[in-house]
Amino acid sequence: MEWMIMGIPINNRSLESYTVMHRDRNKPDYSKEDLRLIDMMLPHINRAFYIHNKLLRQQQQLSLYKSIVDNNPNPILLVDSDLNVIRHSAIAEHVLRRQSVLSCKNDKLLAKGLLQQGTLKDFVTNTLAWLQARVPEPAAIVLENGEEKLKLHAYPIHAESDFNDHQDQCCLLEIMTNKQPNWLIFAEEFGITPKELRTVSALYQGTDLNTIAK
Repeated sequence: MEWMIMGIPINNRSLESYTVMHRDRNKPDYSKEDLRLIDMMLPHINRAFYIHNKLLRQQQQLSLYKSIVDNNPNPILLVDSDLNVIRHSAIAEHVLRRQSVLSCKNDKLLAKGLLQQGTLKDFVTNTLAWLQARVPEPAAIVLENGEEKLKLHAYPIHAESDFNDHQDQCCLLEIMTNKQPNWLIFAEEFGITPKELRTVSALYQGTDLNTIAK
């Protein structure tokens, strides 16, 4: 090409950029019309860079999250700092439908009552802070509704992007409940054999599998 322009977005959460313009030294300087055209084109170039970068980052995130969650035998959810549910395992969906302590509405994780919602939010926030500031790892929390209780363990994870050293953080929540599932419905829903069901039920109740083998 006779000349080249390049707009380079800066990772400052906006579309600001700096511009590199080059023309062969044997060519005349840019005219006002050339500069006006370049000025008109740069926002579109910057926007294209921005969207391309964002889509690639989302693709990387999705690959990571799928590898963690999909086909996971444990009831786990991935949430961001605002308790938006990014992804969840099939067993987590099963558990959420069969208890009243936690719910997921419009991809938002909700606890029973404002006080417990605040406790859940602080728990996730502290988990992410542990990743950032190396503060003591947060302990598990227990949420309840009457006699029904859920115990939540949290683990911070982050998806690193090769683009602009961007990092997206989220929190993995593992659910433990004192409520026994309807095992017949469970077996039918997940298509597992009686032998597999026996093992799953034992693991769910914390039974030593060695005692079953005997």
